[in-house]
Amino acid sequence: MTAFKITFIIPHRATEAISATVKCIKDACRENNLQYQIITATGNNPTYQRNRCITKARYSYIYFIDNDSKISADALKRAAALIQEQPDIAVLGGPALTPDSDTCLQQNFKAVFSSPWAVGSIASRYAARGRFRSTDDSELILCNLLVKKELFNKVGYFNEKLYPNEENEFISRVKQAGFRVCYDPGFYIKRSQRASFFKFIKQLFTYGRGRGEQTRLMPASFNIMLLLPLFFVLYLLTLPFLLWIVKYTPYSYSGQFFLLIPFGLYIFFDLAAFFSYILTRRQFPVFFPLFFCLNHIIYIAGFLRGLLRKTLQSELTKPVCNIKIIKNR
Repeated sequence: MTAFKITFIIPHRATEAISATVKCIKDACRENNLQYQIITATGNNPTYQRNRCITKARYSYIYFIDNDSKISADALKRAAALIQEQPDIAVLGGPALTPDSDTCLQQNFKAVFSSPWAVGSIASRYAARGRFRSTDDSELILCNLLVKKELFNKVGYFNEKLYPNEENEFISRVKQAGFRVCYDPGFYIKRSQRASFFKFIKQLFTYGRGRGEQTRLMPASFNIMLLLPLFFVLYLLTLPFLLWIVKYTPYSYSGQFFLLIPFGLYIFFDLAAFFSYILTRRQFPVFFPLFFCLNHIIYIAGFLRGLLRKTLQSELTKPVCNIKIIKNR
């Protein structure tokens, strides 16, 4: 495997530790006898930080990984073998799996993110699903992404107006240019879910805001499936008013019944997803029904914020980046 050389890029904030991730990288590369380089970037804008690191990358493949992610030797071996067997792969990604050591609350967050009923194809980012295959941006996540360095010269770098969703916009450009983008369930990392309910809500809102800002900058990226939770949230907001109006009509009972049908169907769908997860995973995420609902409501709230706010989040602060090359081999 000595022909495969790789640069790891780790963006992080000054307060975030990276030692555990760096150790995992060194151990995995040593076990597979890989030549590697590790570049870290301390700053306040991960998109900007990654772009600055790309210019310092020494090797032809760049592995983007976060400071709280851990890769195994087996997963790295699998990725190296796939790249060597199929050198036309331009982008390779896989899931970010939740460690068994995570708390009960974190396992509930994982249950929602890894449920296709709750998040659609995005579930592949949080669970090893299916086989190795060609894919699009919906199944890939930037904390576990391997990219040919030459792509950045051909399709451009990450869009620094975006964070998050910069990888979605980048992968869309890669696919439009005709390059091959793949997902492999065996190419995984371990990464803990958010540690508190508040951080989970903030995560959902941030993801939604990123999608909204991406839609502003790239209207063709809008996913028609977003209309479903959007209409449901609008329905919930107007439901009390509609029920009040119908109450004073000759069709009071029948009108209220029909108005409540969409809500009933959503609850049914929520519970069906809950029991489907229990049966397939043999786990009991007690908060799943609540988090299933919050996932859609908070995400859409963030989406509308990103779509409608005049100023992009990236424009609110001046980006800072301090690069350190901590390992060359």
